[in-house]
Amino acid sequence: MEKIKDILWDEWIQRPTTREDATEEIKGIVSGMTCKPDGRNVICQSGRLWVFGRLRKIWNLSDWAKVVDLSSILVIPRDFKGKVLLRFPPVLFKKITGLGDSNPTWSWISGFLGVCASFYLPRTGYYLVFRGHQGKGSDSLNMLYRFLLKQGFPVKMRHKSDVSEVIIRDQQSIVALLVKTNLHRTSLELEQKALLRALRDTANKIVNCDAANIRKSLEAAQRQIEIANEILAMKKYIKVPESYIDLAEKRIANPTATLKELGLLLERPVSKSTIEYRWKKMEKMLGTGPKKIAKGDGQNVLR
Repeated sequence: MEKIKDILWDEWIQRPTTREDATEEIKGIVSGMTCKPDGRNVICQSGRLWVFGRLRKIWNLSDWAKVVDLSSILVIPRDFKGKVLLRFPPVLFKKITGLGDSNPTWSWISGFLGVCASFYLPRTGYYLVFRGHQGKGSDSLNMLYRFLLKQGFPVKMRHKSDVSEVIIRDQQSIVALLVKTNLHRTSLELEQKALLRALRDTANKIVNCDAANIRKSLEAAQRQIEIANEILAMKKYIKVPESYIDLAEKRIANPTATLKELGLLLERPVSKSTIEYRWKKMEKMLGTGPKKIAKGDGQNVLR
């Protein structure tokens, strides 16, 4: 299966958009970048090259194309070493990043996601984390956090060192956010991944349970064989009921038989519960006291 992270970023770059959505998405992209004044301009940068691939795809669809050509503010290192930059005039930067008191749109969040979000799939659980440096980036994260809370998303926010994070841990909530940001293929892949994980975990639990039952039954059978040998040795010195001798001989001769099968092999067949009762009585005869015999599931070969 193709990695979900690769699917996510491929879809993020290629998904279609409209003029209005492209304008809002670019706001989100720039708001998520690391920006600082540099002389007469504001320099914004990101270590994620796919961000600039997305900007090239949607810039001319947006209202910002009427204000400035992307090529005039895009700075690519000549030797292709270092980070790709955007150099904004301060007035344009303020227009692009300023939301005022308005809430972010889902298109804005889509752009912000491409710059700041990271997706994690550990052995258990799922994590979508929006991360930014405290300061301007933290303001955008706070706004995102409040908006997602109002939308009913189970988000948490934490601050450590100079970094702030908005975190979504619930798989269904991550899928809902991906759908809201038009990342439909990624959402379907995540749901499929979650289903496969659930099936795998269930299968592992069944295997582990069966293994535990077999181990317990092996231990029980070994204990029963030890008792049987001691009972047969004891009959030389004291009178032992014939039913106990018959049971001991059948266990030694059939070490893999279940208790139910063992009961049917006796000269006078009895039930499984009667076999269990006789083992306890035989233990008492040996002076070892009653010991709990592992029961497994009643269907494996040793019970």
